Amino acid sequence: MSPAKDEIECSLIAQPDVAAGIINAVYADGVELVRPEDLQDAPLRSPYESTSGRLRGMTRDVAKFCVRNEFCECMFAFEIQSAVDPNMPARVLAYNGVAYRDQIANKTLSVRLGIGVDRIAPVFEAVLYFGDRPWENFRKLSERATMSEEFTKVLAPHFADFELRIVDFAGMPDEELKKFPNDIRAIAEYFRFKRSGGEYQLPPTPFVHTRELFYFMRYVVDDPRFAYDVVMQGYDKEPRNMCEVLDRIELRGEARGEARGEARGEARGEARGRLAERRETIALFIKKGWTIQAIANFYDVDVADVKIWLNESGEESTN
Repeated sequence: MSPAKDEIECSLIAQPDVAAGIINAVYADGVELVRPEDLQDAPLRSPYESTSGRLRGMTRDVAKFCVRNEFCECMFAFEIQSAVDPNMPARVLAYNGVAYRDQIANKTLSVRLGIGVDRIAPVFEAVLYFGDRPWENFRKLSERATMSEEFTKVLAPHFADFELRIVDFAGMPDEELKKFPNDIRAIAEYFRFKRSGGEYQLPPTPFVHTRELFYFMRYVVDDPRFAYDVVMQGYDKEPRNMCEVLDRIELRGEARGEARGEARGEARGEARGRLAERRETIALFIKKGWTIQAIANFYDVDVADVKIWLNESGEESTN
């Protein structure tokens, strides 16, 4: 997975207001403990040497230091999952270990945040799960770290187990879901109805970070129908909530013989043509050595938009 795609996938959760809202919902029962302005980006990638002696990188999805009055209270981290991973307890334990190691070894953090000298900041990690089926097993390290019956009988009481905090949005009751930011609620509501198999009767929860929400649905959920360019084909205004998005998706599936479908089809065809032409131009810019920021400035769009176009056109860029 390319760094650009990693960044796109996590862009919604990494928004300070979204991250703060999730933290307050998960850890403070919806009460405002953490404010968006309290959050500072924490390192996501740490190198390590594998058993084969090769240098590899360990990357977590979202990590924020909570800093108030120049005092780093703690670090919050989120892993984003769309499928159950049996090895997730071991992965998260490794991430947390690296986070503590970095606090001790990273002199920049010591100077900027005052951690690693006289104290280390505690790490709080949660797995944000957006999946089609419940995460029932593989919450504890002991479900994967197993031994023979003979050794289990003697050593199990001495094993330092580790348990994940799984935030399963699709299985969350209304009263809990209401504590989360609007954009997360919109995604969660979509998944709840998808998992239940019922008809979509979504409340009109308004979006705040529209494009980032589409990036999330397109790449984390892996549903190409939610690509921003696709949803906007034939429309001038961004949709305000998930109901509008699903209406647009449904309209695209209508018979093309209908007059309304033909009119929208022509508009979509023109939009596709413009998009294809734009991607060809961007590919040429990349070959000429343009940076992503320069291309974004040229088109007057966000850097994330350019990364989306590059990702879907198959082009590679490192800057």
